[in-house]
Amino acid sequence: MSRETTLKTAENALNRGDYRECLLLLESLQKEAPLASEQGAAIGIIMITALIGQGENQKAIAISKILSKHKSDLIRQQAKQFIDILGSPELSRPEEWSVKIP
Repeated sequence: MSRETTLKTAENALNRGDYRECLLLLESLQKEAPLASEQGAAIGIIMITALIGQGENQKAIAISKILSKHKSDLIRQQAKQFIDILGSPELSRPEEWSVKIP
């Protein structure tokens, strides 16, 4: 599978909520493209989103911190936004906001 096809498949898995598949596909791509590169940074942003979906916030923060020093302004900005979101306190949610499935 080509790099572009693998990336598109990973994005589709992310959109379906299949975070594990997304991460498996991206890990193979990440070996070829370090986070400092443009393509590696794009892969890193998708990985952060999938990690958040899996509840692995510490791994997502670690990648975000690396990307917060990227040469691209856009990548740095996105990474800092992830750090802000992941570092914010978790708010309690009223029970009536949740749907209970029997």
